[in-house]
Amino acid sequence: MAVTDAQVRKLMEELTKHGNLGLAAAKAGMDRKTARKYRKQKQLPSEVKPPRDWRTRQDPFEEDWPALAERLAQAPELEAKTLFEELLAKAPERYQPGQLRTLQRRVRQWRAQAGPAKEVFFAQAHRPGEAMQTDFTWGTELGVTVRGEPFAHLLCHPVLPYSNWEWVTVCQSESLAAIKRGVQAALFQLGRVPRYHQTDNSTAATHRLADGKRGFNPEYLALMQHLGMEPRRSTAPSSDGSRSTCWCAAAPTSTAWRRTRRGCSRWSPRPTPCARRKWRRSWPP
Repeated sequence: MAVTDAQVRKLMEELTKHGNLGLAAAKAGMDRKTARKYRKQKQLPSEVKPPRDWRTRQDPFEEDWPALAERLAQAPELEAKTLFEELLAKAPERYQPGQLRTLQRRVRQWRAQAGPAKEVFFAQAHRPGEAMQTDFTWGTELGVTVRGEPFAHLLCHPVLPYSNWEWVTVCQSESLAAIKRGVQAALFQLGRVPRYHQTDNSTAATHRLADGKRGFNPEYLALMQHLGMEPRRSTAPSSDGSRSTCWCAAAPTSTAWRRTRRGCSRWSPRPTPCARRKWRRSWPP
């Protein structure tokens, strides 16, 4: 196993501390003889040996690679394991299971050089405590029944984009009352108030203006003023999936539903006494 620059740096650091070669070699994860060699050279491995740009052995897939590259060009989603299993079935005397990693490297190199272009996206810079995003998602896929009848319902899903902390409440429609109940429940559980509250162009929070754009409803603005947040509209979901469908809807189990009934959260801090007193006040003010 080749020694890395990080190991040699660790070796030199330990030698500077106590000068014990055996102890320094053990902490750096290398043999004592190897440690003695680098102590004498006083150079990093990258400085001693130039990077190799030639093959040390013949490429086992050189003969079949043109056909494999053609198949990848026609179906770029093909996995290297699928191609390798076909090669094993076609010529078992030429290939061994241990050569799968070699083919995976070749396929990865092909995708980087000749594969389809990857989707370009611009990562959003989220800051802690800045915003809360709220969206609605159907919870019918959970398969909940009440007295044998399917229970059709929505989930109001507030989430903090920076930490992905989230909370859900059950509702029957995408309305202002559902937003008020869901956001208040999330803020009470969180114990803090973000600066902004973001929603999409839902009719519960916005309405169409004369110029064709969307504006916030007066009732929604009054709610945001009472909660101490500034309303902000998000026109598209976040690139990191922070406003994706709630995880409860993707896991139709009785356990998920029990957690959904009382609200679910990956991290549920206890609200402070000050927050309890604040959210006990009734709406409207």
